[in-house]
This record gives sequence, structure tokens and C-alpha cells, in this order.
Amino acid sequence: MRFLRTANRANSDYLGIGAGAHGKVTIGETGAIVRTRKTRMPAHYLDPDREFTTESKIVAPEDLPLEFMMNALRLNDGVPLQYFAERTGLAASSLQASIRKLQQRGLLADDPLRLQPTSLGLLHLNELLLEFM
Repeated sequence: MRFLRTANRANSDYLGIGAGAHGKVTIGETGAIVRTRKTRMPAHYLDPDREFTTESKIVAPEDLPLEFMMNALRLNDGVPLQYFAERTGLAASSLQASIRKLQQRGLLADDPLRLQPTSLGLLHLNELLLEFM
């Protein structure tokens, strides 16, 4: 999904449209994040009485940091560090040990105000995300 790589889309909602598509929607005033998945079977779309969404789950509050990182760290330009606190309700200072460790390994850019993967970090995105699990 190419649009996820643009800086202004960090942690944005997106709709899953079509067979096997995934979506992410933030619910109004509560700010709850709902992840959805559509059926993979194209034939199911021919039945007008069938529900196309096969899974819909609210992201638990304790999973918000990883949810944020999954969206932010796949962006070439990363995101401002302040977005973490704004989107998760947690202090960005809670990330400092992990950030330092990843910077020392060359996976995150050495920028105190931005979460930005390096070229190497983009190649090893799973390793970056594991640090925040």
C-alpha cells in the first residue's frame, strides 16, 4: 500500500476494500482503533446476503505502542516523536532505552525529535518492531 509511505499518513485510518483486504479505523470520540479483515474468497462477494468483513477487533490499550510503531516505522521519513504521546497517551520518554539501542545498531536515525528508520532499518522492519513488543 504505497500511500502508507508518505509522512502525512502516519497512523492514519484506511479502509480495506476487496478480497482479503485489511483496514484500520479510529472510532469517533473514544479514539478506539478497530482493525478489520475482509473475506479472501472473491466468490463470497457475489452473495448479497453475505457479510464481507470476517474479522473486526478493537486494539487493546496495551497494544497501542506497537500499533503506532507498525504504522510510523514503515514510513521513509518517519514521524515526529511527539506523535507517539499524542496517539497512544503514553510518554515518549518510555521509549528512550529502545530508541538508543536501535540507533546504536543503525536501525533508527539519530534524531532526538523524530522516529525515523534508516535504510537498514527499513530492510529490517521486523527487528525494529520486535523492540517495541
